[in-house]
Amino acid sequence: GAGIAHYILPYFYATTKTIFPRNQFIVTAIAPLVVISLVVIGIMAAYPPIAHWMIIPFVINGSGAVGDLWVTRNILRCPKHVLVEDRKNGVIIHGKETDKPMDMSTTGFGSGFCKVIILCIFATGFLMTMSPIILHILGVESLTIGPTNSIFTIFEYHSIGEGFGFSFFPLTLVAISVIVGLIYAIINAGKPGNHVMTG
Repeated sequence: GAGIAHYILPYFYATTKTIFPRNQFIVTAIAPLVVISLVVIGIMAAYPPIAHWMIIPFVINGSGAVGDLWVTRNILRCPKHVLVEDRKNGVIIHGKETDKPMDMSTTGFGSGFCKVIILCIFATGFLMTMSPIILHILGVESLTIGPTNSIFTIFEYHSIGEGFGFSFFPLTLVAISVIVGLIYAIINAGKPGNHVMTG
């Protein structure tokens, strides 16, 4: 199936009645993210003229994996012997009666991811709007943020006579924002807040 998380994040899901050992479930959960990302990166390297357009599926794939990464992070905290059952609305973890209950955050991952992406986009957009004027006043001849003439170039500025010119690459910014958002969400998810007991 498919859906939209937090009104802006597209995601796809597939469920099965199979109950997986912990490590096998983790491999299954993150395999699409890893495989699709490697394929996209390979295409970007092989066909530079269309590399900027390949950022779109890269971003969609990354944002769609938010839930899988959150689940994986929490399941890694469980003992290796647990079994995991995938359901449409979440997962069921089957452990032993002797296993200790664990606190698992039910909120924070998706919201943190969204907040960081929005903050990165707005903050960078504001800075990129103001920076050409500031650079012109300071007499800077040229400035590039990111590798020059590559798919990872974010911003380019050049002084032209009495004026100036600049280029801004939003797709690269979005891709970087998604990566930063994922890292932030993974690190901060599960910190004290709203929790449920899972055993």
